[in-house]
Amino acid sequence: MKSIFGEAVEQDFLLKDPTRGIKIPRNLRQKDKTTLTWHQLRAVLAGVATRDRMLLTLEMTDALRPSELFALRWRSFDGRRLTISETVYKGRIRPFGKTEKSLGDVLLPKGMVDDLWLWKQECPDSSPDAFIFPNTDGGFMDTGNYRNRILNPLAEKLGLPKLNFQVLAQNDGNAGAAQGVGEGHPSSPAALQGRHHGQRVHAGVAGECGADG
Repeated sequence: MKSIFGEAVEQDFLLKDPTRGIKIPRNLRQKDKTTLTWHQLRAVLAGVATRDRMLLTLEMTDALRPSELFALRWRSFDGRRLTISETVYKGRIRPFGKTEKSLGDVLLPKGMVDDLWLWKQECPDSSPDAFIFPNTDGGFMDTGNYRNRILNPLAEKLGLPKLNFQVLAQNDGNAGAAQGVGEGHPSSPAALQGRHHGQRVHAGVAGECGADG
């Protein structure tokens, strides 16, 4: 940017460089680009209970924010899609999201729908207002607690460089091959590819129980 404005001044397009005097920070924080192989993702899903396998599968394939995942209730699931109408923020449920496009529907493929139906039969409470991924008290989970109690110990156990929601969301390309760790699921990566990829449809825009927290 500084070079562009400098050239503009040199060519008499500008009288003064507006970036003059601006100092670029020496230690800019680099974006975390950690990704996991599909073998590592399969190991992650195989190493957790049903509740967490379902939750992490949604994170891997649909890149939902933790604030959206933890606020999902069974009334959010209509048999083929999830409707995001609430989010968790600072220990409270709020009827809005981080951005205008946060709320809306997430269309689910059949494999994910089948798995959710199975989890609905196993979970402690499947009433409409109950959380799909509850803590042991039936309430919504906390992102920090979930990271400390589930993800960090699992990363250490599996020898992973890092395991958090950001890393899982960045593995969308490998996620389709990582599914199928449960009983009756095919193990071939080719057969698993694309099994769970959903499509988010934003509101008003068409086309588009292990340890807890």
